[in-house]
Amino acid sequence: MACPYFDPGERAPGLSGSLGDLYMGQCRVGNGQPDEQTIADRCNLGYARGCCPRFPANGGPDAVRFSVSKDDDTVIRILYSLERDHRPFSNGALEFCTATGAFAAAPESIESLAGAYVRSYLRRTR
Repeated sequence: MACPYFDPGERAPGLSGSLGDLYMGQCRVGNGQPDEQTIADRCNLGYARGCCPRFPANGGPDAVRFSVSKDDDTVIRILYSLERDHRPFSNGALEFCTATGAFAAAPESIESLAGAYVRSYLRRTR
């Protein structure tokens, strides 16, 4: 899981997390860069509502989960689930084309998170 408002950047070496790896990155809400502890504990792991001052006070999701449902070397199908309070909020599927290195279509709100998940997956499996 990861915070749906996290924009992952560089991989943190030697560590693993909910996106397959832990990432440094930026918060897409609020001002400034989160500190390293917040990035490790909240941004990479999700469920920051009530714990992170940047977290929006709306009825949106708390976390996003990803899993690979198909990998045929040309297309990787990723299932995602947005959650709120540890319950499903919304879900869907994404297709990543390995030839182009891009998603066929992905919601802008989770595209960078899904991209980090795929990079971690490819690093571990290729």
